[in-house]
Amino acid sequence: MNSLPTRIGNQESLFRKIRGYAWFWDRKRNRPSSVAFKEKRGLSFDRSWDRSDHDCIDYLNSHCKSHSEPPFKAVISINAGESRKISLEPKGTGNIKSGKNIYHATLFENSQGELKKLLSDEKRFQLCDIVKIHEIYN
Repeated sequence: MNSLPTRIGNQESLFRKIRGYAWFWDRKRNRPSSVAFKEKRGLSFDRSWDRSDHDCIDYLNSHCKSHSEPPFKAVISINAGESRKISLEPKGTGNIKSGKNIYHATLFENSQGELKKLLSDEKRFQLCDIVKIHEIYN
């Protein structure tokens, strides 16, 4: 298999590691801040596809190493169906032939049928509240 379907089912989860920058983490709420989801090129995630949460986290921990400071702070996930409820559309973008991670996915803002890479402040704040936190590193 060279790639997975670009369509991500509502039951799939999307996983992401959050860097340990102080402004990426809301210490009072012990959750990611909206700044952690501000990315001009699209918000990268790894899709679960047919893997367990544990397998997804192990894959992230082994393939997404922190080669620069600061180290990673947490692993979070969001259910694809929940992301669609707030007009965020996940798309599978991984491909082995191009050297990309087969599980790679990008989360776009669906604004009146147009997919935008840079999420609005409103969507980033909503995302902070609905992500599931799996691991927090000190």
